[in-house]
Amino acid sequence: MSNYHTVTIPLTAIDGDILSDIVFSNGGLGLEEKEVVYICSFENGFDKDRLFSELSNFLDPDQVVIETKEKQNWMESWKANFKPLEIGKRFLVKPSWIADSDSQRIEIQIDPKMAFGTGTHETTQLILEQLEDIVKQSDTVLDAGTGSGILAIAAEKLGAAKVIAFDNDPVAIENCEENLQLNHCKNVSAFAGEIESISEQFDVVIANINRNILIEIATQLIATCKKDGTLVLSGLLLEDKPAILKAYEHVKLAKSVDKGEWTCLVFKLN
Repeated sequence: MSNYHTVTIPLTAIDGDILSDIVFSNGGLGLEEKEVVYICSFENGFDKDRLFSELSNFLDPDQVVIETKEKQNWMESWKANFKPLEIGKRFLVKPSWIADSDSQRIEIQIDPKMAFGTGTHETTQLILEQLEDIVKQSDTVLDAGTGSGILAIAAEKLGAAKVIAFDNDPVAIENCEENLQLNHCKNVSAFAGEIESISEQFDVVIANINRNILIEIATQLIATCKKDGTLVLSGLLLEDKPAILKAYEHVKLAKSVDKGEWTCLVFKLN
């Protein structure tokens, strides 16, 4: 019987987008987001030295745990651990292999596969909770760094008339498009690319990425937001707040919401 390997890394040790790039450039089978850790899966015989070399640029190798498991149990174990999750006042995030429920909540079906964003991470939950109060009927929405597409899907289900979602990872966009189909989204368009490709402005702009990228693209993100629009940022640790507030000092901070060691910042444009 062939085996596979899991590589477990604390959520706080590395940004999810960076880890995703490293995992799949090294032939990873999957990347799962648990409560406090990432679990990365690899075929037997993968190049551990190369993986550790790339990870060591971002974290202490002592934070990484490798285990060997029976391959035949991997998919069933992965599915068994991904349960329906109630988020905020209105959302229920569930995998497609679980039957529709009688819940009065807005259901979002997500098959995460290789993309970041299953709903289990605090930053995803923080933004979903804010979108419940922000997105209005007929709004236009931009989702920067969409990952699995969960936030774009949520925006449409809240009534957005048009949602543009992009990610610089083509694998993430493939997963996003599959999730858009699962949720019968008609008003969401997704593409692989960078923010420089965006030339229009939106009522609501979402970015669940990481501090360094949010600082790097601050000017472009602000430019994509309409006058009187709303900019929602997360993927941020509490300690990232000062640097982000400095980078976005020309827009008004309307709200700051924390969950554990993570934060979500909501800005309003004048």
